[in-house]
Amino acid sequence: MNFCVKCGNLLKPDARFCGKCGEVIKPTIPKANQNPAEIQICNSCGARTNPGMKFCISCGNPLTAPPLAAFSQPPPLPHPSSRQTPPAVQPDYQPGQQQPPESIKPGRKKGYAILKIITSFLIIGGITIAGLYYYGSYEPGTATGSIADEMALQAEKQLLQNTLVKTDSAALVVEDVFNRADTAGLAKILTPTSLGLQRQYFTQLLPYMPTFAADFKNRELKFANERYAVYEYASTKGKFTAEFCLGDNGKWMLIRF
Repeated sequence: MNFCVKCGNLLKPDARFCGKCGEVIKPTIPKANQNPAEIQICNSCGARTNPGMKFCISCGNPLTAPPLAAFSQPPPLPHPSSRQTPPAVQPDYQPGQQQPPESIKPGRKKGYAILKIITSFLIIGGITIAGLYYYGSYEPGTATGSIADEMALQAEKQLLQNTLVKTDSAALVVEDVFNRADTAGLAKILTPTSLGLQRQYFTQLLPYMPTFAADFKNRELKFANERYAVYEYASTKGKFTAEFCLGDNGKWMLIRF
C-alpha cells in the first residue's frame, strides 16, 4: 500500500498523482534481498530511502544515519601484580677482564730489547778489534781509552818495531842463502819441522835458488807480530808467500817459502 507523501492519502498501486492533492507520485523500487535494518526512513515525511543517501528523495530534508552497532570492548588488562615475570636466563659464559701476563709487560719487554742491542754491539766490537789486531791493521793503544798508560803504549810500539827489524833481518839472511845457493845455510835457517820435509828436495832446489833470491828481493811484508810474520813476493808463475816464526832458541826461522 502506498500513501501520498504530502497529504497521506491512500493511493492506488499504479497511481502517478495523488487524487486528493495532485502530488506527483515517484515510484520507489525496493532492492531485492534488502536488509530491513539498512532501510532509512525520513523523519520528516516518513518516506523510505535507499541506504547510503544523505537527503530524502521525497521532501529533500537531511536523513539521520542509523545508529552504529556498539563495538565490543576489549578485555581488561590484568593487574601488574598478577602478571608472571619470566625467569632470568643466566648466560653460560661470562667473560671477565683478563689481565696481561707479567712476562709481557711493555716496560720489561723494552728493557730486554735494549739489553740485547747493547750486548750485540759489545760482541761485534770485540770481534772486530781482535780481528784487526791479529791481522796487523790495528795498532794497540791508538783508540781512545784502550790503554791509559802512555809508557805501556810506547813500550808496545817499540816491541813491534824491534820485531819488524828482526823479521827483516831474517828475510835478508834468507835472501843471501838463496842467492849463494847454500843448501847448508838453508838447513840452518829452517825450522826443524820444515827441514824434515824439505831436505829431500835440496838437490832439485839447488838450480832454482838464485832465481828465488831475485824474486824474494822485491818482497812485501803483509803481516807481523811478536811470533809470526808473512812476506809476499811475485815471480813469473804468480804470487807466493814466505812465512817466518820465532823459534824456541829466540831466532827467527823460515817455515815455508
